[in-house]
Amino acid sequence: MTANTKKKPPFGLRMPDEVQDWLRHRATTNNRSMNAEVVTILQDLMTGKIEQQAFERGRLEGISQAMNP
Repeated sequence: MTANTKKKPPFGLRMPDEVQDWLRHRATTNNRSMNAEVVTILQDLMTGKIEQQAFERGRLEGISQAMNP
């Protein structure tokens, strides 16, 4: 965590229980805090990384379907 981040006041975020459970599982799997996981997801969205991953998954699924009709 950077010094800039430590000076920021807390930001409360309410979410449905199932979303929080999913986030907790994802954060644990990635050895991150839930806060760090949210930041990572948002940064990936900002940089287009998530869209690229989705595009690649779609391409791979299309290739797999074409090879195994």
